[in-house]
Amino acid sequence: MHIRPKTIFFVYAALSLALVMPARSAEPLSFYPPQSMSFAGNLPKITQESFENMVLAAADLNGDGVDELLTRNADCPENRSALCRFEIHATDADAGLISLGTIEAHGLAIANHAAQGGVRDIIAYDNVKNTYSYSLYVWNGGTSRYERLSEKGDTQ
Repeated sequence: MHIRPKTIFFVYAALSLALVMPARSAEPLSFYPPQSMSFAGNLPKITQESFENMVLAAADLNGDGVDELLTRNADCPENRSALCRFEIHATDADAGLISLGTIEAHGLAIANHAAQGGVRDIIAYDNVKNTYSYSLYVWNGGTSRYERLSEKGDTQ
């Protein structure tokens, strides 16, 4: 058996990249009507009424033990045929909801790694024609909002 030098080079390059590049994983989000969420009764009444036509998901984005809320319109199709408007909120007993950003996508997932200041990134599947294509939304501590990360690594 003869192994060509090109084959050895490509195998070596692939193994080297696999060791250098970290693996990324994500937690998919499931959205439910607000009345089915266990914490819905703890939300201020005005907040509960504002979720009438929405579905909610909860995730602890910053590791403080308190779930943030992600919302989308209940009428948005779940078959990934259109982009939906997702909103990210922190809950506060006094202030109610605090907006942390808005994302247009057909689906979201929460990255299992904490990048900026210990806050988890959000993966937005925002290409209707390619369900594997996504944009990364990262926490900007200066503006206290999630912002889309551009291809150059800058937020836009």
